[in-house]
Amino acid sequence: MLSTSFIISLFVLSACLLAWGLWRLATWMRAQHRDYMDPLPRLLRLIWPLVAALEPLADLFIPQRLHQRLEQQLLTSGMSLLLTSAEYISLHVVSALLSTGIGWVCLATVGYDTSVSTILLLLTVGLVFPQLSVRDMRLKRQKALIRALPVLVDYLVMTLEAGLNFSGALQQAVAKGPDGPLRNEFARVLRDIRAGKSKAEALRELASRNQVKELNLLVNAIVQAEQSGSSLSGTLSIQAEQRRSERFQRAEKLALQAPVKLVFPLVAFIFPITFILLGFPIVMKFMYEL
Repeated sequence: MLSTSFIISLFVLSACLLAWGLWRLATWMRAQHRDYMDPLPRLLRLIWPLVAALEPLADLFIPQRLHQRLEQQLLTSGMSLLLTSAEYISLHVVSALLSTGIGWVCLATVGYDTSVSTILLLLTVGLVFPQLSVRDMRLKRQKALIRALPVLVDYLVMTLEAGLNFSGALQQAVAKGPDGPLRNEFARVLRDIRAGKSKAEALRELASRNQVKELNLLVNAIVQAEQSGSSLSGTLSIQAEQRRSERFQRAEKLALQAPVKLVFPLVAFIFPITFILLGFPIVMKFMYEL
């Protein structure tokens, strides 16, 4: 049997080691240079030392082609300034290890006998979770781009018809347009043009970064109008009208899909509760009358 003083001493030593580790962790986090990167979310900041520790191994052993594909995924998700491809890979590994460890501890606490299949399931969940998160962020960002596109194109049309050139119209759209990812993308196009790139090159990079069909159509229309010498404001007016029409069509499609999507909640949740509320007084009345 361990003495009480030994247990207390061990507890105090553990608390001191934990405090020292947290202090070293905070010092290390402050020393990290992310001047040109986006700030880390709170949850990611907690596990960032583990991610950063595994980053050199991921950068060393992962093939270059996979790095390029992951960089494109992060770029289309708007996370290229938050994570590098090597950090993204190490995040998968850390997520898998934490998911397995936390899941095993929780199952062991409730007395569940963990098997190899359970461990593999927890490992798979941890590996897939970052990928699903990035996919969800990419879909949300693409929807925001499509939703804001007609408004910003209208800004371009108004400023072009007021007599400004394309760069001036783009500057006004960035300054006065609604905040969001599309405004940030147009601001990046404006910076690229000021840095010396041609309008066609900056716009094609915009389409390549986001992989959105509506943006591709807009970029192709602007480039063709510039090359053919046709009216850019008229081309943009047609594009804005088409984007608004497509937005109304998407809204109508979602409205028609709503009754179909409500069938399962009605059958699974609302109808049974309704039948219980209606049938319970009847059943109780028959039981008391018998």
